Amino acid sequence: MKNSSQHALKSLSRFTAVTFYSTSHICGYECFLHDRVVDFFYFLSPIAKPLFFIIIGYMDEERGMTKKYVLLKIKSVVLIVVFWNILFFFMDSTLFKRGYLLQNEILLSIAIIYLFQPVIGRLLQAFSVTLVAACGLIVFAALLQRSASVQPYFYPLPLSGYFDVMLLVSFYLVGRMLGSAKGQRLTKMNTVALVARVGLVPAALLLLMLERYTTSFMGGDSASWLVAEKMIITLLCLSLFIIFDNLTIQRRFIINTVAFISPTMVGVYIVHYSVFYLISSAYDLNNVTLGFTLMFAVFMASVILSRLLLLNKYTSQLISL
Repeated sequence: MKNSSQHALKSLSRFTAVTFYSTSHICGYECFLHDRVVDFFYFLSPIAKPLFFIIIGYMDEERGMTKKYVLLKIKSVVLIVVFWNILFFFMDSTLFKRGYLLQNEILLSIAIIYLFQPVIGRLLQAFSVTLVAACGLIVFAALLQRSASVQPYFYPLPLSGYFDVMLLVSFYLVGRMLGSAKGQRLTKMNTVALVARVGLVPAALLLLMLERYTTSFMGGDSASWLVAEKMIITLLCLSLFIIFDNLTIQRRFIINTVAFISPTMVGVYIVHYSVFYLISSAYDLNNVTLGFTLMFAVFMASVILSRLLLLNKYTSQLISL
């Protein structure tokens, strides 16, 4: 790994997403956690996926995009989607009907990103063009989300997840921009690093207050507030990325742990849904201690399963990009 801190942040983003998923299912009807704890997990969940895509974009820019690399990514996405949907179709048809993978915004976003690499390459030729494109996608996604909430009859399909596709593509553009030579110089500037550290907590508090206000008084369907929410999430993600980008991890134990976990992140995303149900079906979720440890057990079990699948060159193609 060229930069352990970035891989650590990528792993944390996946852990946050998986933890929130487990918590939301545990607390679907009766929750052992305090409302504030559940709110905290809910608060972290919108940040996890954007961070993941910023890091993917940054690493792609550092690595360099070749035609062979792009074709390999497209092949991997298609193989993963086809294999897992066929598998779950035979295991449990309800999973297929609910669009276990095909309707999920993460794999769809990755597919779109690599299918439209020629367009993305042109947008990245200038910082200003990239910034305008990213902001435009964020605003457009917020407007669509507001339209779907006000006039749902115009959207016969469950498109809520698809609105996030444009957001994730925009965060990938931001990551590519930060991964360029100019972007790397920018994130390493002492002033920029200081602003990121100082602004992290105020931005987090602002997002928390905004979400509570829109939920309590506006129902969350105002376009202007939705745009503001997405922009604050962008600032939070940028602050976290810059902080970790300027962080040097020296402890060998942490480096080895990150090196073990980081390659499994796509696999964790794919298998954690099934791992959760396998673990939770064997135990009583009303047990407080078990419910709390389940959030971490699902993540670690998914990591170990993914590492085992990565040992074989054939199975590794089913959980890695």
